[in-house]
Amino acid sequence: MTDPSAPSPALETIQTKLANGALDEAGILIEQLLVDFASDPNLAYLSALRYRLSGNAAKALQTLSDLTARFPDMARAHQEIAVNCLSINLPQKALEAAEAAVTLDGSLLACWELLAPLQQRFAPEKQEITEQQIAFLKSLPQELRTVMSYLSQNQLNDAERLCKYFLRDNKTHAEGMRLLSEVLTRKNILDEAQFLLETLHQLEPDNVAAAIQLFHVMMRRQRFHSAYDLAAALWRQQPKDDDQIKKAYAAACFAVGQTEEAEHLYQALRETHPTDHHIPINQGHIYNANGDKVAAITAFKESSTIKPDHGDAYWSLANTKSYRFDDPQIAQMKALEQSASIGGVDRIQICFASGTAGKLWSSRCSI
Repeated sequence: MTDPSAPSPALETIQTKLANGALDEAGILIEQLLVDFASDPNLAYLSALRYRLSGNAAKALQTLSDLTARFPDMARAHQEIAVNCLSINLPQKALEAAEAAVTLDGSLLACWELLAPLQQRFAPEKQEITEQQIAFLKSLPQELRTVMSYLSQNQLNDAERLCKYFLRDNKTHAEGMRLLSEVLTRKNILDEAQFLLETLHQLEPDNVAAAIQLFHVMMRRQRFHSAYDLAAALWRQQPKDDDQIKKAYAAACFAVGQTEEAEHLYQALRETHPTDHHIPINQGHIYNANGDKVAAITAFKESSTIKPDHGDAYWSLANTKSYRFDDPQIAQMKALEQSASIGGVDRIQICFASGTAGKLWSSRCSI
């Protein structure tokens, strides 16, 4: 059972009062609502905003620290931490918080703009991508930025409704079509998503983002040869790509049985993307398919080392049917199951692996 949320009209009233400078009145309303809705993250966020506007950055940061501990995926809270840190001259902490915010919600234009000068000072190698994202977001209608925000919060019905409303008058808007296909994909309406992306690919054959998205939908629908044809065409067009296209082509090669080529591509990707936890997972599946369980287990364990809360690593280890989790790993999985910061899919996969681990643990104890 979910905790009750404060009524939307009341939250909007508080926002209006804060915007108009009526901070004391906003504070009274917040305190009244906290009596019945103490766990509502929006109230904690508005309370922190009020503290900042009142000049009390320390209290705002304390409130936000508690909030992000309970709701680590709340992008606006991380953005507010960045703003507060800047106000008290903590630019590196502001950088960390702003990067966390835009990772969770890429539609936060104001946060990207806050991030740009910080990266120029502390992480200049990231600045070009940030400037590109700012330009991209500025090019989008507000409706589509809102759709992106809905998607980041997994509010799929709201995202679908607004996206379809926008496309009613902008039928061939590329980003609108791509975002709607993302909504449909997440709702597992894959045939419609594929049709929409194929239409977009015909309209804009050079739109790589849409082509990659189409590739992933084809893979999910097990249209492996169609996915391979698309990925191979992209790879021929951009053979020096070392990211999405190369990864797509590697996955497609494995899907159609070209395992040697896939293994070669993933090894190259591993060298250029050593912190990508997905690559050793894919390598492990290739090794497992080739019957090399030792290499597969090593790869899956390397993925969990790179990202200890990556559920697929534990799931894949359990699926080898021969790997035995040791006591520290079992304890770690149990702790991850209870963690508030872990994603839903990761939690499910870890629960599966933990259940398998429990059975193996029981069988080991009975020997």
